[in-house]
Order: sequence, then C-alpha cells, then structure tokens
Amino acid sequence: MRAVSSFSPSRRAALQRTQLCLAISAMLVPVWSFAAPVVGPNGGVTSGTATIVQNGAVTDINQSSNKAVINWQSFSTAPNETVNFNQPNAASITLNRVIGNEQSVLQGALNATGKVFLVNPNGVLISTGATVNTGGFLASTLNITDEDFNKGNYTFKGNGSTASVTNLGTITVTDGGYVVLMGHLVSNQGAIVATKGTVSLNAGNKVTLNFNGNSLLSVTIDEGALNALVENKQAIYADGGQVILTAKAADELLGSQVNNTGIVQAQTIDDLKGTIEIYAHGGTANIAGKLDASAPTTGDGGFIETSGDKVKIADSAVITTKSATGKSGTWLIDPTDFTIAASGGDITGAALSAQLANNALVTIEAATLGANGINGDIYVNDGVSWSTDSILKLVAVRDININNEIKATGANAGLVMNYGRDYNIRTKASYSGSTRDAAGNLVAKQDTSGGVYGSVTLSGANASLNINGDNYTLIHDMASLAAINGTGKFALAQNLDAASGIYNGAVIASLDGTLAGMGHTISNLTINTPNNDYVGLVGQSTNTSIIRDLGLVNINIAGNSNVGGVVGYSTGSNVHHVYVSGTVKGFSNVGGVLGFNNGGSVISSYSTADVEGASSVIGGLVGRNFGAMATIVGSHVTGKVTAFNNQGISPGNVGGLAGMNVNATIADSYYAGESVTVSMDATSVGGLVGTSGAGAAVIRDSFVVTNVIGGLNSVGGFAGNNSGLIKNSSAVVSVSAGQPFNTQNIGGFVGFNGASGVISDFSVKATVTAPGNIAGGVAGNNAGSILNGVVVADVTVGTGGYAGGIAGINNGAISGITLSGSVSGEITGREAASNNGTITNISAPPPPPDPNTNANSNAAAVQQATLENVGQQLGSAAQSMQRDVKPTPQQFSTAEKYPSIDKQIVFADTQNFSADVKSIVVDGVRFNLEDSSNPQDKESRK
Repeated sequence: MRAVSSFSPSRRAALQRTQLCLAISAMLVPVWSFAAPVVGPNGGVTSGTATIVQNGAVTDINQSSNKAVINWQSFSTAPNETVNFNQPNAASITLNRVIGNEQSVLQGALNATGKVFLVNPNGVLISTGATVNTGGFLASTLNITDEDFNKGNYTFKGNGSTASVTNLGTITVTDGGYVVLMGHLVSNQGAIVATKGTVSLNAGNKVTLNFNGNSLLSVTIDEGALNALVENKQAIYADGGQVILTAKAADELLGSQVNNTGIVQAQTIDDLKGTIEIYAHGGTANIAGKLDASAPTTGDGGFIETSGDKVKIADSAVITTKSATGKSGTWLIDPTDFTIAASGGDITGAALSAQLANNALVTIEAATLGANGINGDIYVNDGVSWSTDSILKLVAVRDININNEIKATGANAGLVMNYGRDYNIRTKASYSGSTRDAAGNLVAKQDTSGGVYGSVTLSGANASLNINGDNYTLIHDMASLAAINGTGKFALAQNLDAASGIYNGAVIASLDGTLAGMGHTISNLTINTPNNDYVGLVGQSTNTSIIRDLGLVNINIAGNSNVGGVVGYSTGSNVHHVYVSGTVKGFSNVGGVLGFNNGGSVISSYSTADVEGASSVIGGLVGRNFGAMATIVGSHVTGKVTAFNNQGISPGNVGGLAGMNVNATIADSYYAGESVTVSMDATSVGGLVGTSGAGAAVIRDSFVVTNVIGGLNSVGGFAGNNSGLIKNSSAVVSVSAGQPFNTQNIGGFVGFNGASGVISDFSVKATVTAPGNIAGGVAGNNAGSILNGVVVADVTVGTGGYAGGIAGINNGAISGITLSGSVSGEITGREAASNNGTITNISAPPPPPDPNTNANSNAAAVQQATLENVGQQLGSAAQSMQRDVKPTPQQFSTAEKYPSIDKQIVFADTQNFSADVKSIVVDGVRFNLEDSSNPQDKESRK
C-alpha cells in the first residue's frame, strides 16, 4: 500500500489501485490481514512524514521524519505477513493509532529500525508464533494525543476500555531498548527480550512514561482502573536492565493484581545490575515462578521489589539476587501488613528462610498506616532460619511482632528492626497479669501460645543487631554479660547457662542503657552474698534503662538489702516481659523481680520464685514500689512469700506481689501463690501488698487467691494497710493471723483502711480467723470508705474479740454492700462489731431462683430447646453450603488462584455464613427474639 500527500490525479489513481488491491486481498486472506490507513488529506499520516507501501504479504512504512503519527482503521497481520518500519535512526518513533472497532491481532512479523507504538482501545493480541523485532515497542489500549507525543510528554489515558493487551509471541528489542505493554488487563504468555533495556507491563487508566533520552527510566500510573491486572506466565528477559510489572486499582474494593507464575530475569551483565519491580498499587502482588536479578558470572547482584497492599509469596517461588563472585543483592517486600506463617499468611517461614540464602538483604517493609484494618504491622508467626551471611530487615510503621523463632547462624548474619511503636517478642511473660472474662470477672490471662514462643538468635561470631538505628552489642556468654558496666545497648544472642560458677555479687553491677533478652533465658544463676546490697542479675539500673524479653530460670540469689532476681535497685528503669523462677532471699527491699522500684515500671512480668525476707518490705514481684512514676502493670506472682523474725527484728510490709506501694500504681495484676506466710510478730501483711498508701497510691483491676498466714497487726487478704485507692479488685482468701489477745486489724480484704483509704467496686470471699480482738470480712478497722462491693465472709475471733461481717470497727463510711456469711466471737455485728461511722445500703444477696415456683418455666424450656434446635439447623445448613457450593482456595492450583485474562476465573473466598432469626412459633405462640426498635439488634444484623 502507498499513502501520498494530496488528492492529485495520481493520488486518486493510487487510491483506486489500493481499493482494487484490498478487494483482491479480501478474497485471498482472512479478514484480520493488514489493512489500509484511514483516507484523509495525508493518507492517514497525521503528523510527520511517512509513506505506506504494500507488496504482497510485505508492507513497508517508510518514515523520513524522526517522529510520525499514523491513524489506521485497523492494524493486524496474518501469519505470513510482515510489516517493516524503515525509520531514519534507532531513536525514531512511529505512533500507530487504531480508530476503528477491531482488535489488533499480530500473527506475522513486525520489524523496525527504530521504535514502534501501537495504540488500539479495542485491544492488542500478539499471537503464538508472531515476532516483534524493533528498537523499542509499545502496545497499549490507552491513547496519547499527537501534541503530547510530539512534545515528548508520554502520558497515555484510557477511555474506559476494558480490552486487554496480550503477548503470546516473541518480542525482542535491540540492546538498551524497551518493551511497554499497557492497558486495563496486560498479560505476557510468550517471551519478551530487552537486554540492557526495560520491560514494563502496566495496568491502569492513565500512565506516564519517564524517559532519559532513548532510555525508559520509570513508569508512573497516575490513575487506576477497576480490576486492573498484570500477569506474567512465561518469560521476560532484561539482563543488565530492568523489568517493571505494575498495576493500580481505581477502587479499594476492586483492587489491582500483579501475578507472576513465569520467569522474570534481569541478571547482572558486567557492571550493569538488573532490577525487577513488581508493584500492585491498592491491590495484591501474587509471586510464584522465578524472579532473577542474580549475578551468575561476574559483578554484584541486583535489586528486586515486590510491593502492594498485600504481597503473597508462594512456597514454589524463587527470588534471587545471589552473586557468584561479588556481593549478593537486595529483595524488598513492601506491603501494608505482612504475616510470616506456616499457613494462612503471606509467606511461610520455610520459604523466607530459603530466599534469605539467595539474597544478601531481605527487607520486609510494612510502612503504611491507614484504614480498613491496615496497621503497618509485621507478624513473625513461623520459624525463620538461615546459615548464610544474609541480613533480614523488618520495618513496620507500627509494631513488629515476633511470635516464633528467628535464627541466623551465619558468621556475619544480622537482623535489623525499625518500628514506629514497638517490637514485641512473645515469651511466657506475654501472658502475665489479669484480664476479664466474658462475664466481667477478673481472671488470669491464659497462655494461648501452644508452647511456641518468639526469640531472636544470632549466634555467628560477627553477627549484628540494629534496632531503630542503634547497633547492639551481642552477648554470647556469661563472661561477656559480666563485662557490661554502665552505658550501652546490649542484647542476648542466645540462651545462656550460668551453672559453671557462683557469683559474689550482681553479674552486672550497673546498667545505664538497654539489656534486650530477645526472648532468651539465663539459667542456673547463683549469687550468694547475704551481706551485700544491690544484688541481682543487675545490681543497679539507672535513668531510663530498659530490661526486656528475658527469662531467669532456676536462679538462687541471696543478698542483704535491695535484692531482686532481675534488678536489686531500679531508678526510673523500664522492666518488661521478664520472668523469674527459683529462689530470692534478702533482708529488706526484696522482690522476685525487683528489690526496689524507684520511679520505674514493671510491665507484663511474672515470678514463680519463692521469695524470703527477714525484715521489711518483702514482695513476690517487687519489694518496694515507690514514687508517682512507679508502676506495676499486667504482672503476677505464683511463688510463696515468707518473712520471719531475724535477730529480733519484726518483719513488716510483706505482700504477695509487692511489700509496699507508696504513692505508686498497681494495675491488672494478681497474686495466686500458695501463701504469704510471716512470723507472728509481723505487721502490714497482705495477699497482694503489705502497705499501699501515701499520696496517690492506686491499685485497680487486680486480684488475689491465696492464704495469708501469721502476723500481728494490719493483716489483710488483699492489703495489710491501705491509705490509697483500691478499685475494681477482688480477693478469694483465707486469713489466719496472730496471737490471742494481741492481734488487731485483721480483714478479709484489708487489715486497716486508713482515713484517706478508699475501697470501691470490689468483691471478697474470705475466711478470717483472728484469735485477737479486731477482725472483719472486709476490714479489721475502717477509718476510710468502703463502697460498692460484694462480700461473702466467715469471720471468727477469740475471747474479747470484735468480729464484723464488713468491719470489726468502723469509724468511716460503708455503703452499697451486698453481704453474706457469718460472724463468731464475743462481740459481733452483722456489718460491724463497733460502729462510730456511717453504714448505709447494706443488702443480702437475692435467693437463687426456684424452678418449681416459676409458672413460665415449661414455656421457657420449650423456647430454649427450640432456639437450640434452630441453631443446630442453621449450623448444619452452613456446613452443607460450605461443602456443596464451592471448593476452598486450597483446592486450586497456584495458577488457578489468580484471576487470569485468558481464563477469567472469579470466585468468592467467603467461608462464613450467618442468618438472623427474628421470631419463632411454638404451639401457635410467637416468640420475638429481637426488638426491631433496638439499635443494638439492628447493628447486630448488619
């Protein structure tokens, strides 16, 4: 065919000849064979200079300008046809635009000395056996204006077309060239080769190509498309160059997908490293097949990025930037949230472990914080291990949650963690403290780990750990641990065993920094210095020191004053997620975890150690919790606490959790040890704390289940002496104190509640036995306020004693108490044996319902049975629907899981079914099961 520049007689003759050739051609070849340009003033050439000459099965487009634009009614080739673009140089470009209604189907050969753009909103199909050989090739369903094209503003915009661009053939461009396929749906099921160049497959509604001279540098999707999809099922080769597979969603509910099940290769050539970028903006990147940016012969490995709101890595995937002779490269995984899990996650631990062997650096970056459940969190729920020198980098805008083992044994292996809020290692201490059950009752947190905990092991001699930009000194043995003195950031690289020696003082005398246990334990630590102060793993921790994620197992520590399993004396330090077992002994300020907490915090920690003191301030977790900034939160103790007279010194301030809580806070904590046992001369003894008071002392949402044995004065099941606030707390205790005729202020909840003491919103179930003279179900002596509680107490005192169901002696205010139990003694009272204060709103608990007196019991039983039957029927129906309607996703192969252009597989992933029962009819009587006017009922039906 030929296009000439005007309507001269020769042009009219040429047009008549062209029409005749077309008529003959139509009888000889299929309808999809190469067609003529649009008839117009320039024969279809709307910009630049070009002629079209057809000779049999060969069509030549001869272009004399550097750029040319040709509008075509259709543009297709038959298997035996060839189209040649003869252009001035390799930088020349021909833009071919189809304005008709037919898809372009290329089944023959397309050749060019320069670059060819083919734009067709009806779609482009490069068929099996077809070849494209050019300096650069672009096929798109998105259009570009002549003006933008000529100005070098390569922005392509769609018109709502949902047609696809698909390659089943072979596309090859000269070294440094580019291949761009763009549209709503883009699929490569053939081969694409662009050595030292760029291959870019892009799905969106508006795309901008960014060039540097003749080289395509990057692609920007300015506007997404509904159900945008890019897939590679066969092979893309761009050694020494880059491959970009990217799609952008127009709607979060109909997100984009980029699926790879084939080969994407951009290996290093000489010093040209390859780059592979897969990015599903607002959607999911499904990665199987092979991504190869390695350096198999010389040079360093390249860079691979797999990004999207979700990134799913198949176990079968191979992702490698490994170098045979130089440095391996980097793989970046960039989702919003990311989970490493054996099943149901985004990658398995085994798959990640395998890929770490193929890449020097693997970065998982959950760096987006947004709506729809997107938090920017990383979860390590499956074990990850590698033996190479690779580095795993975890970056989270919020939290990094390590719930399984991360283990690197390479000599130079490392872990980097950057987070916005915190990193959390699941240890046994993660389940410390109290919570509330469905009925609102205080209960102990339950360990739901199944015995699987998190840890970070970096055993290599030159291994590294960097957390939020700080390099940590890794501790591999007890000698290195004992060498710590003063400022720095330290982390256990592995579990340590201290069984080989006995220490004569604290292992670490002073810490002004961070000791990160990384989920590890120190076992069999023995310190025997009964005359020394500041004794523990750490003698003194100062300023804002942090000790975390550490277990001390089977320890045996003995000191004098300020003795703790973890720290003897803490000033402003943060101790969290630690646990202790064994024994801790001292004279004063003795605790299972901390001896003296001066303005610091103990969070999510516990002790099963037996704690023994000989003088004052003895606690199962903390001896003295002191200061407005001092807190104990989410912690507990299950070991025994004892304190006995030593050399004539009477013990005082002894508690199952803390000896003293002075102007400090305790919350969400409990004591459930066998007993708090003291000598008969001890004072201020409690199941949870010995003394709580002075200033703004607060205890809330905490409980006690134990026996309190011994003591002379101010002995209580929850607290011995209280002058602060105790709120939303409970006790189930047995309290037996004292000597006949001498003991006083013995209570099931507190021994003595001072004038500023407030106990509110509480419950107590107690058996109180006091041979002496003052005892009560809640308080032996109340001078403050006891408000809003449930009391079940049996109180017994000896001859001359005062026994009250709530208080032995009341000089304060008691109100809002539901009371039951018994009192026994010489002087007794249902509420108080002696009352000089106010007692109001005391009631007995309501009797249990008697089904024999319930006239509607039969109807109620029928209704309940019918409801249960309906529930069973709904459950059976749901199971039947799950079984019969659809298979689970696991039944699909990897290829079948992902929507595909050629198969168009679409399935719902819903496995949960629900239904509302508004009413039922029993024996002709309708029972309404929900109130349509109730907003909660309406909400529950959404």
